[in-house]
Amino acid sequence: MSNWIEWNGGECPVSEDTKVEAELAGGSFCIKNADYFFWKKFGSYFDIVKYRVVEELNQTPEVKTLRDEFAMAALTGWLSDPSACDRQTTAKICYEFADAMMKERTK
Repeated sequence: MSNWIEWNGGECPVSEDTKVEAELAGGSFCIKNADYFFWKKFGSYFDIVKYRVVEELNQTPEVKTLRDEFAMAALTGWLSDPSACDRQTTAKICYEFADAMMKERTK
C-alpha cells in the first residue's frame, strides 16, 4: 500500500481500475476502484481529502477462451429475449450453446 497523498481536486491521477483508499471530507474512508470516486472538488462530504493506492492495476490481460467468447455471444442474444429465465439457467444454456458452437467449429 502506498503513502497517503493530499488531494486538492482535478482529474483522476491513476488508472480507473486501480484500487484506492480515499479519505473523504465528511471523515469517512472508502476503498474502491478509482472510477468510483469524484476526483474534482464539489464542496461536499464526498470530496477526496487524501488518497493512497491499495492495489495497482493488473497489467496482465484477462485470458478468454473461445468457449467463453461463444457463451458471451449466446448470452447477449439470449438476454435480448424478455422471456429469458433466471441467470443460472441462462448461463447453463449459453455454455451449452458455446459447446455446440465449439463442436461445429472443429468439424
